[in-house]
Amino acid sequence: MKFLGLLLAVFFPLIAEADIYRYPDREVHLSTAIQNLDYTLHLRDSSTRSDLFYKPNVDDVFVPRLAYKDLITVSWAMGLGLEDEEKRLYGETTFNDIRVDFTYQSFAIEAYYNQYRGMYLENSSEVDPNLQDSDPRILRPNLYARGLGVTMTWIWNEKDFSLLALSSQNERQESWGGSFLFGGSINETHFSADQSIVPTAVQPQYDVLRQIKGGTFRTLSAKAGYGYTMSRKWFLGGYLMAGPGVTFRELVYEGQESSTGVEPTGRAELLVSTGYNGDWFFTNLNYNLKQDFFLLTGSSSQINPELVTVTFTVGGHLDTMNW
Repeated sequence: MKFLGLLLAVFFPLIAEADIYRYPDREVHLSTAIQNLDYTLHLRDSSTRSDLFYKPNVDDVFVPRLAYKDLITVSWAMGLGLEDEEKRLYGETTFNDIRVDFTYQSFAIEAYYNQYRGMYLENSSEVDPNLQDSDPRILRPNLYARGLGVTMTWIWNEKDFSLLALSSQNERQESWGGSFLFGGSINETHFSADQSIVPTAVQPQYDVLRQIKGGTFRTLSAKAGYGYTMSRKWFLGGYLMAGPGVTFRELVYEGQESSTGVEPTGRAELLVSTGYNGDWFFTNLNYNLKQDFFLLTGSSSQINPELVTVTFTVGGHLDTMNW
């Protein structure tokens, strides 16, 4: 009987219906966040085990966020500025990151646009072993990357799990619960430079990528996964989703004609979030990973853009009904 009781204690929260509170008398949710934004343009050749990791020089950003009811959330990331020494070592980057979320209980739609101009090679010492720690990294001020698209997520049972409770906190999940998640995305990833992105010294290691100076990937993908939250007002939760897709791609080479094709692709998303969501005040800390895998058929080359954000948010639920 003790063993049966232990099983019930562990598994009952997994199947029990959660209680989702949607703040009926507080229509506006205003917050600000400090976010560590880590974008990587990763070029890989699996046959030679060679990797290049290009990153924008963007560290912490300020993210004001405004939400109306549980319907729409708008955020815009802005840089906090860099020290002169950071600019000397890693160059300068101009960037934009704008997101609009449309939600309604059982589904969520995220539209996003981000761009970065000016990057440095994180593993510069592997290309130039003579570089010292005090030397500037290999800088590519004209390397440009852009991402835009729409991602849709459907919650199998919205009574058991809330996406908003983990992100913008327009809702509060008041008991433990989880749900299967399904969805898809339509997006475009683009990068370009004034000359080959692969440094001359390592070009022999990179098969079809050795002369690449740009590419555009238009992708249609599906995803599935599971989300779960342990919650009262304090909460810990997250989700994991992944799935296959198809990419219509165009690659531009230095001194050569561009090539087009249709390739398989994969996408993975991970969110882990913890925090407090009270009647008036809320805060959270979350880790969010989004990665695409573009496989170039008939070669050992891959292009894998990745975006990791770590965000600390503080905000409030505003009673606009009594203003």
